[in-house]
Amino acid sequence: MKLSIVIPCKNQTATCFENIEKVGLPYFETLGIDYEFLVVLDGSDDKNVSLAEVLMAKFDHRVKALPYENKFGKRP
Repeated sequence: MKLSIVIPCKNQTATCFENIEKVGLPYFETLGIDYEFLVVLDGSDDKNVSLAEVLMAKFDHRVKALPYENKFGKRP
């Protein structure tokens, strides 16, 4: 079984990926389970696609980016 952590990103891509790299990946590696981070790129105005490509290449199968163009952002 694989654990999938879904993270929406709207104009906070750098922070989102920084948290995955510094906190998420080290924590889940200690658990010894199969996991992945699915980052939903919610039509951000920042450079999320280039950041996503860098991290996807760095962490191979652990981080995936899913573009979503409807620009909903966070919900209250």
